[in-house]
Amino acid sequence: GPGRGFRHRARVWEERVGPRNLMPGKADLCFIPSDSGLEVEHMPNAGFRIIPSVWGDHAGDTANPAEATFVGTPLQETLSSWGQGLCA
Repeated sequence: GPGRGFRHRARVWEERVGPRNLMPGKADLCFIPSDSGLEVEHMPNAGFRIIPSVWGDHAGDTANPAEATFVGTPLQETLSSWGQGLCA
């Protein structure tokens, strides 16, 4: 199971309540989607989407318009909701 480092990070994530999105690339070896799925369970107001890409940690790069849209749309939604929360 997850070790001490993971438990410490989980505690930190639970203290942060702002909206966020975790979007690892399907083929990413640095931010492995299954690990990110475990992490997001400890994050209030967090979305989780796996970018359907073969480009590893370059997934969602603007060089691929479809991937850029896949990342950009939820990012814009998150930023909009975050901004509204600051002004409310």
